[in-house]
Amino acid sequence: MQAKEPNYELVRERLTKQRKQRGLNLRDAAAEIGVSAPTLSRIERGASRPDVPTLDALTTWLGLDRGAVYNAQASKSQTTPEEVEVLLRADRNLDGHTADALAAIFKAAYKELAGDQRKRTR
Repeated sequence: MQAKEPNYELVRERLTKQRKQRGLNLRDAAAEIGVSAPTLSRIERGASRPDVPTLDALTTWLGLDRGAVYNAQASKSQTTPEEVEVLLRADRNLDGHTADALAAIFKAAYKELAGDQRKRTR
């Protein structure tokens, strides 16, 4: 059985977004994460992939679900509401209660609207 490759693209995209949202330059973000600024720059640009310890540090700093990072193929089998919930939980602008509330609202709306769509296409 072949090992699944981590979802480097997810980490790279979130890293850039999170750093910019927080108004951090590369040096400040690198200091918070515990890596060098040149390393962080290469990862952000997609010029290199992080090693396992760096990937773990990035995953923690970004608040990402480790399953979404390390089981990239498995995450593709998630439903849209499950994927949205992962994204909401990773959003540093939301506390856990707010992320849960938004996820519940999205799930209910999705269920209602997706059900309506299926009825219309029959």
